[in-house]
Amino acid sequence: MTRTDAMIPDLYGPAHDAMRFALADVLAAIALQDEAECGAVAARWMLVARLVDSHARAEAGTLLPLLAIAAPRVAAELGAAHAALAEAADAIGASLATAAGAADHDRRRHYRAALVLVRHFVGDCLRHLGEEENRARPALVGHFPPATLFAARRALLARLGQTEACANLAVIATAVDRGGACPLLRTAALRDGDGFAKEAERILSDAMEAATRIDAGAERLAA
Repeated sequence: MTRTDAMIPDLYGPAHDAMRFALADVLAAIALQDEAECGAVAARWMLVARLVDSHARAEAGTLLPLLAIAAPRVAAELGAAHAALAEAADAIGASLATAAGAADHDRRRHYRAALVLVRHFVGDCLRHLGEEENRARPALVGHFPPATLFAARRALLARLGQTEACANLAVIATAVDRGGACPLLRTAALRDGDGFAKEAERILSDAMEAATRIDAGAERLAA
């Protein structure tokens, strides 16, 4: 890392990693559960969809206007992708709701259809995250000075709102590896020192410590 690179804020990395964790977790949950649990799965999906949507709306109000200056075509494509993902997320929610309310003989069919939609959504969303990192970030870094980028990052976090952002950590905490989550969040806190990163680390640490206690209790019961 050069000195210049160290002065550039990570506009996408930590938030994108959080979404990757959450998407992998909800896909595994839907694939491993059966249609009898579709009500609980639908509630879990809505939390993940909220996580993705809240970040997309925050980007639309902060990073995309800058990107429209630096790379108009890329900004238009990413904005369209946000809209398509929002529509797809709504369709998945509706599909899971239909499965939950369906008669027993139809529920399995509806649930499998929802699983197909989730698989497509996860693939599309992961590709979108890569596009932002590989196309948007270089365009922003190449066009704007570090001070502008740091201001954009602060605006992004402020637009999320600490209450909304921290509420999403309940989703993320179920998906992250206990050995890797705290270093990830600690790195984010050290980079920018903002209150959200520190609060995120605290919440995730508490969640993972609770999970460790539950695991230990289960082992004692099994013995």
